[in-house]
Amino acid sequence: MGHELQAVKTQDGAYILLKWIDATMPFGINPPHEISIDRRNQDGSSEEVMTTIDTSYTTDIFTSYRSVNDEQWSDPVNNTNDSLFNKVTWLPNVIPSIHTVPIIQHITPIVTNPNHPLYGYPLILNMQIADLWPYVVFSVFDATTGQTSVETKEPAPESVLLDPRPNPASSYADIDFNLKKSAKVRLAIYNALGQVVKTLVDGYQPAGVHGVSVNLASFAPGTYYYALTIDGQTFTKTLNVVK
Repeated sequence: MGHELQAVKTQDGAYILLKWIDATMPFGINPPHEISIDRRNQDGSSEEVMTTIDTSYTTDIFTSYRSVNDEQWSDPVNNTNDSLFNKVTWLPNVIPSIHTVPIIQHITPIVTNPNHPLYGYPLILNMQIADLWPYVVFSVFDATTGQTSVETKEPAPESVLLDPRPNPASSYADIDFNLKKSAKVRLAIYNALGQVVKTLVDGYQPAGVHGVSVNLASFAPGTYYYALTIDGQTFTKTLNVVK
């Protein structure tokens, strides 16, 4: 089940190190959580369906190493051994030593905005399905013991408007945006003629991730545009509505 398999060498050329991610344990979700997913069918169409999740899994970063003059690999070492869902990891091609292994991870932040569709989701689900600006986590671990030192950096991302979920959509769509700093914001949906169909946000908003759920019941099928204006700068995305 390993993935993100990566082979690197030590600076002195004496060792080869393998890194991979493995699912490690079932993780019960109590109470079970109902979520909406965009299911893709074999004919290429998609549909929104509800599903209940009561069990998920966690992942950990494992390593094993060997001398370049030996064919025997060391026993795998679990370098994280936590209850989180790790994803997107990277090692440099050359590492200082098997005792000093630098690694970068992207970790999905916890949703703290009560208006966001994923607010209140269990952490394990949040980390697996949230499409948010990630934390950049820099760690240095010892591949022989798994001991890790961690330095977490939460960069101040540029303000960004994310793609709608789902797209195309029929009954509703979630629109997220991320603010680098608090600012006066206007978020509105326009039709193909450039006419405002619906204003979603108009006023000052704090820094962070924000989400708006749009009811599309009154929208006619077609292509719409939604625009986020922040202090005079405008970002635009496309939303397709089908019935």
